[in-house]
Amino acid sequence: MQINPLSIYQVFFVLSALLILVWDIFRNERVLQEAKFAVAIALCAFLIYVQGASQLLFVPGVVIFYFMGRFYGSIDDVPIALLAFGYVIVASTYSNISIVAEVALLGLLASINIVKNITGNEDRSNAVIETRRDVLQFFLGVLLLLVFYFVSLQSAELLTMLLLILGYITVDLALVHKEGAAYRFIHGMERHGALLGEGAVMLGIGTLAVIAVLGSAIQVMIALSALFLGDSIATMIGINLKGPKLPYNKDKSVLGSIVCFIVVSLVAYQLTGGLGILFGAIAAIAEGMNTPVDDNLFVAIIMVFLVSIA
Repeated sequence: MQINPLSIYQVFFVLSALLILVWDIFRNERVLQEAKFAVAIALCAFLIYVQGASQLLFVPGVVIFYFMGRFYGSIDDVPIALLAFGYVIVASTYSNISIVAEVALLGLLASINIVKNITGNEDRSNAVIETRRDVLQFFLGVLLLLVFYFVSLQSAELLTMLLLILGYITVDLALVHKEGAAYRFIHGMERHGALLGEGAVMLGIGTLAVIAVLGSAIQVMIALSALFLGDSIATMIGINLKGPKLPYNKDKSVLGSIVCFIVVSLVAYQLTGGLGILFGAIAAIAEGMNTPVDDNLFVAIIMVFLVSIA
């Protein structure tokens, strides 16, 4: 497999995004969001320096996505999300789609604050809800893999970006109009006591990280197979079939990790040959680890690093 080497600015971008996440885990000051926003703007200046004056859409893009993330879960976010939708259309005509994705990722990471609506889903078990969520995630992953396989990389990335923003708009409208079908659907997908939409937001940010940094359709497909297929099927197997637990995480099952390894390895093997076995093994280990970072985001970060340097 031909892998494009990471440029200096991509390494700097990934490390900066990871620093923002680690900082968020250990936050203890109310001004953290503004501080992260300042970090994102500073990183914008660096990327403009590396990419040249043609990338002047960086700063307004980060500002737009910052406010979209900041007001996530309120009606105030809908016009901002629509503005972001238009930004993607316009900016993608002047810049590479992965650059636009980096802008979106920076803005959202700088503003992420999902302490919004706590669900009260008490009418069904968490196992039933989790299975329903993972089935949806699995088939979304299959759809994305087909898109990246049959459509050009730039078109596939653009479509993914627009779908993510459309998802933001839909969730925001649902949280405002709680009597509607959209809210009932989203509420029915969330575990009791969980933050409404948290998993979906983290999955979206993880997807942005994948298409922002990775430079080929094959790389993107390998990472997405771990993020959407491996993660979801491991959880489905783990909560529905009893078996021994992982020694490094008692909340995850050995059987789930094995199935995750098989699924990701099969996809990656078709794309890269024998190296796909390594991708499957690392994906299974990452999915089974217990970290302060959301699974969807952690798996995305690990796969981006792995696929980039393999």
